[in-house]
Amino acid sequence: MLMDTQGAFYNQSTVKDCATIFALSTMTSSIQIYNLSRNIQENDLQQLQLFTEYGRLALDEIFLKPFQSLMFLIRDWSFPYECTYGFKGGNEFLEKRLQVKEAQHEELQTVREHIHSCFTNISCFLLPHPGLRVATSPTFEGQLNAVAPEFKEQLKILIPDLLHPDNLAEKEINGNKVTCRGLLEYFKAYIKIYQGEDLPQPKTMLMATAEANNLAAVVASKDQYYRNMEKMCGGDLPYVSPESLEEKHQFYFKEALFSFSSTKKMGGQEFCDRYQEQLEKELVEMWESFTKHNEVSDISCAR
Repeated sequence: MLMDTQGAFYNQSTVKDCATIFALSTMTSSIQIYNLSRNIQENDLQQLQLFTEYGRLALDEIFLKPFQSLMFLIRDWSFPYECTYGFKGGNEFLEKRLQVKEAQHEELQTVREHIHSCFTNISCFLLPHPGLRVATSPTFEGQLNAVAPEFKEQLKILIPDLLHPDNLAEKEINGNKVTCRGLLEYFKAYIKIYQGEDLPQPKTMLMATAEANNLAAVVASKDQYYRNMEKMCGGDLPYVSPESLEEKHQFYFKEALFSFSSTKKMGGQEFCDRYQEQLEKELVEMWESFTKHNEVSDISCAR
């Protein structure tokens, strides 16, 4: 899934709007592209501060880097004589920009250290200016013949690399690959905490992630139980004896609980136990539904 967001501080955007967009895209992306103009300014790095702080809290709990890939995409790069266009010059430039030095203020050092500790991969690509015909012409509508040749050359390097199947990573949270249904739980959890007037604290973000993490495990375990039971007595399948159905229920019930308990989760044991209780309750409700369906099948067969 490719998601494009509005830029930071455009038009009537507030600081909260920008932070919210940045937070949601960072928390839900396997590859986050940070698109900047001309350079990486100090305030650009400081916008990462809230999420690197979340990352620090997450690291304390799960011992994994919470985010996967961060790419700084610097457009309109004007210093190719210092660092060449593309990944090679970009990574050389980024290494200098994120370097931690003794002479730096402690706050600047902290931001850089946290960025390194929170992302598994960090890269940078330097793009040239697309040309004056693109920047100044009121009639430009994307015509390739108006785009500077060196800009198109660099796009031919960037886009195939970015979208190559080997480089497209599945989204992972807490070391677990996120399914489409699981991703929905994360969206719902994050949107809930961003509905207020104030920006959520990193601890709130961490707890929302833990909640969604457990809910996603509940959903996956319920799906597993449902699919297995559906093969036994779902749809138009014939009647199954109560004894046989009970036996299969007990087996698939324990299998679903094992699947939940073996999934890496956040929030601590007491927090996770609440979601296991929820799972057990919902599995019992599903079991009762299958039992009723089987009884209806028995009546139909008798007729």
